[in-house]
Amino acid sequence: MLGRGPVLLRPRDPAVIFSISIREWEFDVRRIIQANIDRLKELLKSETDTTKRAMEMGLLAEEEAKMNQLLQYNKKETKAY
Repeated sequence: MLGRGPVLLRPRDPAVIFSISIREWEFDVRRIIQANIDRLKELLKSETDTTKRAMEMGLLAEEEAKMNQLLQYNKKETKAY
C-alpha cells in the first residue's frame, strides 16, 4: 500500500453529487443571509442616527427578501429522483 493515494469512491449517478452540492450551497447561503439579518437587527437596536437607521432598514429589507425568495424557491422545487 505504500505510495498509493486515497481511494476515491465514484457514485454511479452524477446527479447524486450535483444534488448534494446544491443542498450544501443552499444551506450556506441561508446561513449567511440569516447572519446578516441577525446582525442588522442588532445594529438597529442601538442606532440613533436617522440616516444610518434608514440605510440599515433598507439592507434588512433586502436580506429578508432574499431569504423569502430562497424559501419560495425551495417550496416550488420538485424532486427529480
